[in-house]
Amino acid sequence: MENQRQIVLDPPRTIAGREFIPVSWTFRHIVDRGDSVMVSMAREALGVILREDDDFIALMSDGRRLTVAELAVEYPSLASSLEDLK
Repeated sequence: MENQRQIVLDPPRTIAGREFIPVSWTFRHIVDRGDSVMVSMAREALGVILREDDDFIALMSDGRRLTVAELAVEYPSLASSLEDLK
C-alpha cells in the first residue's frame, strides 16, 4: 500500500473577467493486491491565486492571504510553477 500527496496548480479559470488559478492537494492511494492494483484519487482545495494590480495574491482555504513568495516558502514544491507566473 502506498499513499502519495502532491500539491498542484490547476489550469487557470476566468470568472467575471478575473483569472483564478486553483491550488489543490492531489491524494493518490495505491493498493497492490498481488494479482491486481487499485488506485484511488481525490483532490482537495487548498486555495486560489488571483492577480491583484500588478502582482498575484493567494487566498487560502483556511482564511490566510499570502503573497506568492510566502506561498513558495510554505510549499517549496510549487516554487518553480509560481516563478512562471511572473
